[in-house]
Amino acid sequence: MSVERRAAIEVFALANLGEPLFLNSWRTVRGVLGSAVLAARMGPLDAARILVPLNVESGAYKEIDELWGLVGEWEDDSGRRGEYLTRIREFLIAD
Repeated sequence: MSVERRAAIEVFALANLGEPLFLNSWRTVRGVLGSAVLAARMGPLDAARILVPLNVESGAYKEIDELWGLVGEWEDDSGRRGEYLTRIREFLIAD
């Protein structure tokens, strides 16, 4: 999916669902992706990159910011990537 298309979908979701429903939907998708990670059908970094929204301002949602931070740290700190990958995985499979 192109970046532009994904961004348009997110703008539409926020505009039409509102913030509470958007966050509930995000948590549902997080659960589905977490199950895929747990079953080893998807890597944690790939799942996290799907979940990091393009059009949500930093600071808008604590959970999204936490995941965004973990992905950013993974990208910036090549010496500790294994640690961040484990933390991303734990975040995705947490209830």
